[in-house]
Amino acid sequence: MFQADRIEGFVLKKKSLLSKDEMVVLFTKEYGKIRALAKGVKTFKSKRSAHLQTGNLIKATISSRHSITYIQTTDLVSGFMGLRTNTHIDALYLLIATVEGLLPEDQQEPQAYRIFTKAFVNLSKPDANVAHVLTTSLNQLLLTLGYADQEYCLSDALAKVEEHTNRALPRPAIGQAGML
Repeated sequence: MFQADRIEGFVLKKKSLLSKDEMVVLFTKEYGKIRALAKGVKTFKSKRSAHLQTGNLIKATISSRHSITYIQTTDLVSGFMGLRTNTHIDALYLLIATVEGLLPEDQQEPQAYRIFTKAFVNLSKPDANVAHVLTTSLNQLLLTLGYADQEYCLSDALAKVEEHTNRALPRPAIGQAGML
């Protein structure tokens, strides 16, 4: 059976495989968190390689054959280059690790996707209060996904995420004006 779909999603992580392939974990608007194989992406001529960087928002064509999802084509929507600075990179990867750890695979989560997207957009603003954006986003994700029944301060929200993912998260140092 062959099925092709156009999706929009964030690259959560990728893992190099033998030869020229990578396994990519995406958080998509249409399917939630999925794993997809990007064949030949590590070749010199691959245009998809630059698009499939952690934290990028992409549009892609995926297809499924024999219960394996393949990434066929990609278009970069946003690389969120403003977040790849010393002051924001920890927040970026903290959000990615949280979503990657909390979300089950192949389960559509439209509200979590909106929260995640909004967090990236809010962090991209020049006057972003990083601590506030992280606290709000983590609490909304925990409540929406059913991992919490109340809101927490940032350190407690991080502890709650760690409790449910069984992995340690980086503890950002919050300085003046809520900057990391």
